Amino acid sequence: MNDLLDYFSTDEYKSYLSDWCNENLLVKQEAMKITGQSLRGITQSLEKLPAFYLKDIRKTNQGNGLTRLYLKKDIENYAKTMKKGPKKKS
Repeated sequence: MNDLLDYFSTDEYKSYLSDWCNENLLVKQEAMKITGQSLRGITQSLEKLPAFYLKDIRKTNQGNGLTRLYLKKDIENYAKTMKKGPKKKS
């Protein structure tokens, strides 16, 4: 177990994790670019998608709300379904 904890604190792992996060996680503004939605539209859409990571920054005195990160793959998949349009009732 200590070996695993030691590995997670190496510069190599920190670099890997940082790269993965930069490539795979998005904030709301980045999601807006992928979906082509307005702020109001993406806000409504993101209520339906689970946040991959949520941090309450109110407790850290660094802001006044929550930081939500979304998986890029989830946003891209959502954008594809938007282009298909709503399902028609038969």
